[in-house]
Amino acid sequence: MAVFPVSIVSSGSTRVLDYEPALPMRTESTLGAYLRRCRERSGLSVEAVSAGSRIEETLSPGTVREWRSTASFRVTLGNAGTVELELDGHALPALGERGQVVRDATIPAEGRP
Repeated sequence: MAVFPVSIVSSGSTRVLDYEPALPMRTESTLGAYLRRCRERSGLSVEAVSAGSRIEETLSPGTVREWRSTASFRVTLGNAGTVELELDGHALPALGERGQVVRDATIPAEGRP
């Protein structure tokens, strides 16, 4: 089973969260990222790296979104601990704590399988 990486850049340093999904990842060339649930108001910026398109919005509780890319996504979250994300049907670990701003989290991490 593959380990799924998420890289988070914070205060000039990068940390990588690795986890092993319970089910194998899809092998298609298109990734599907989903905002599963937003529990509290949060800022969001998502860039589909392959397309160079960026979406920015303020999320309200209960917001659900979907994005597609042939490469990775770059995500910035305000109030990161209140936003639940998934990639290809697999829940991602929280990218930060409640109230924390996480900038430029790359999903999956660049240079990683």
